[in-house]
Amino acid sequence: MGKRLIRIPKEAVLGKLPELIDKVIDVVDANGVVTHGKLKSKSADSILMMDARSHKHEIAISEITEVIFDHSSES
Repeated sequence: MGKRLIRIPKEAVLGKLPELIDKVIDVVDANGVVTHGKLKSKSADSILMMDARSHKHEIAISEITEVIFDHSSES
């Protein structure tokens, strides 16, 4: 079975983030660095993710250029 990756551009990220809480996502930042993990929370200016090693990553929303997630994890 093929995967259906959903790419959310920078302009649409703010509106979509609340729906992605507790989903596994990839976040691409302004430097091109990709962070993979579960979105744990969203505040007014940042998100908190937890990677597979249970390390926390806080990323400023202003630094996010794209969010990518697997359609199958959407439901």
